[in-house]
Amino acid sequence: MKNFTFKELSLFVVLLLTFSVSIYAQEIGVLGNGNSISDNDVTPAVADFTDFQTNLTRTFSIDNIQSSGNTTLTISSITLSNTTDFTISSPLADNTITKNQTPEPFTITFNDPGTGLTYTSLVTIANDGNNEIDGNNAWVYTISATSYIPVPEIDITGAGISIVDGDITPSLTDDTDFGNVELGFTSVETYTITNSGTAVLNIGVITFTGTNAGDYAVTSPPAATVAAGGGSTTFDVTFTPIALGNRVATINIANDDADETVYNYDLIGNGVPPSPEMNITGNAITIADGDTTPTITDDTVFGSTGPGTPVSHTFTIQNTGTATLNVGTITWSGANPGDFTVSTAPATTVPISGSTTFIVDFDPTANGTRSAIISIANDDLDENPYNFTIQGTGVVPLTEGPGGVTSDLALWLKGT
Repeated sequence: MKNFTFKELSLFVVLLLTFSVSIYAQEIGVLGNGNSISDNDVTPAVADFTDFQTNLTRTFSIDNIQSSGNTTLTISSITLSNTTDFTISSPLADNTITKNQTPEPFTITFNDPGTGLTYTSLVTIANDGNNEIDGNNAWVYTISATSYIPVPEIDITGAGISIVDGDITPSLTDDTDFGNVELGFTSVETYTITNSGTAVLNIGVITFTGTNAGDYAVTSPPAATVAAGGGSTTFDVTFTPIALGNRVATINIANDDADETVYNYDLIGNGVPPSPEMNITGNAITIADGDTTPTITDDTVFGSTGPGTPVSHTFTIQNTGTATLNVGTITWSGANPGDFTVSTAPATTVPISGSTTFIVDFDPTANGTRSAIISIANDDLDENPYNFTIQGTGVVPLTEGPGGVTSDLALWLKGT
């Protein structure tokens, strides 16, 4: 058997100790999004959070992944090569990590300069682990992040409904259809500009193009700038038709939204002739055209009377339209038309915002409820004729007693 020298035995002990330490020493593991990040990794990836994309913060964690033994992993420091664009915003709470301990997190923040460029940094984790590739007690990997350029984002609504940029289908629901407007009159619609982007929205000139651009005008302009993050401003468009029929135009709103630099949509309105609008009141209360329910409040109920003692009620014709109202013949129909007459006729024309009156007499020819329908011819487009029902109660005195008594009737009544 060979005898070993002291030098050989010493070397053997050193080798044995070194081997033991390598088996039972702590080992570092670095995780991002639950995925392992290799030592000396130079290819940032979304999956392990080393590629921030446009996110401002990412959290990583350090684990003690030794397979044998139970020694503690100590982290000396975590440093960044680019401390201008990246910051360790949340350092390790515990720099000693035991086997099977929950991985210890730390957070890196990207200080976005708003340039649109991509920035990188090395992350160096100094530690006493035993598994680094180059044995330098430092776990190193590369991170990257893309700067986000703040931009505005324009949207326009009418009646609370979004109007798509380039819309060519005007609608009453979003106020891009102004409906019928009489010549010489106007209609105003209000629109809202909203900025849902991350930068201030600048509003430029608003113009109108298209077949009837001259019929439209901005009568209350929007603010020149709209704050980011939901700021808004409103503007009014006035439609003044200068001819009959559909009048179309396109509104164009200049702005600095990169993909909607001229926000435009179509408008339509219908020019119609000025027209009268008839309304009738009794006792200062409107009597609807076609009303079939006489009431005391609007004077369509005349009360009780007898023949030769007529009851008179006055009614007023109003013109609330935009053209002169022409009043024609007044006729009667219904159950008892002969019990009612027009004793004072209205004027044949009623100016805009003007009025005229007429008087109806009720002179019953029989007892009981007496009714009739009065019809007033006119040139209101949708109320010709204007008609309503009136009624009264006839109280006719007794002229013949029982048995055919006709003379000295008062004396006979007194005697009986």
